[in-house]
Amino acid sequence: MIQFSQRNSPKLVTSDREKLWLPLLEAIIFATNKVQGVHNEENGLATAFNEMTRHLLSSMMGHVSLTTIVEIVMNDPMYQKATFAEIKDLILGKIVTTTKYEEC
Repeated sequence: MIQFSQRNSPKLVTSDREKLWLPLLEAIIFATNKVQGVHNEENGLATAFNEMTRHLLSSMMGHVSLTTIVEIVMNDPMYQKATFAEIKDLILGKIVTTTKYEEC
């Protein structure tokens, strides 16, 4: 689904790109919340979902405005309970990576 969204995003206007990407982000965040509510980090399932979320966020950058992405993540109850370090690693890590790429 991510590759499909990446291939088709350049053909769409901003509002249509958001309609394509944001339901996917919300679904991944919802699933991650459910998995973390049932399983602990030691079994690897929650870790795998966290990685999927990071991959999706990384893939979205450049197609959806960063403001929109940050707003959705910050409004999610899972991240409202998270420490600043967890949120910082999730968002800022992707911003720095994207910025370094764009500078090259």
